Amino acid sequence: MTRTLMTVALTTAILAPMAQAEIEIDRIEDALKAAEDYGFKHYTEIEFEDSGNIEIEGWVDDSTEAEVDLSAEGKVSNEDRKNSDGGPTGATIEDIRQAIDTAKAQGMTKVEDITSEKAGEVEIEGEKSDGEDLELNLVTAQRK
Repeated sequence: MTRTLMTVALTTAILAPMAQAEIEIDRIEDALKAAEDYGFKHYTEIEFEDSGNIEIEGWVDDSTEAEVDLSAEGKVSNEDRKNSDGGPTGATIEDIRQAIDTAKAQGMTKVEDITSEKAGEVEIEGEKSDGEDLELNLVTAQRK
């Protein structure tokens, strides 16, 4: 099985300054590694905070949702877990990495947050090197 990534919508905006912190796109792999080490399997939100913490929401297994704040060093500063029915939603780590590669190709240099409400759909909000806000809405497709 191979995966392909298709851009669904590309939105650029220069309306208002972003409220949350941003991280250099090349530093995201460290955050993803920390999330994987914690045990995340599916991601619904990855948000970068002013404090340097990373807030991650998603699924650690088929019946457990988690919301975790990780320090820049990958240490857990806050966590909340709950059992949920219906199985995991959100994107896999492979989906997130493909979306980041697409964001880089579109000129994104800083990322504010990454969200996924449905399996295979990823939204990345960030900024280009010239300061212009950039929002990408992506859909991944699996092909056999």
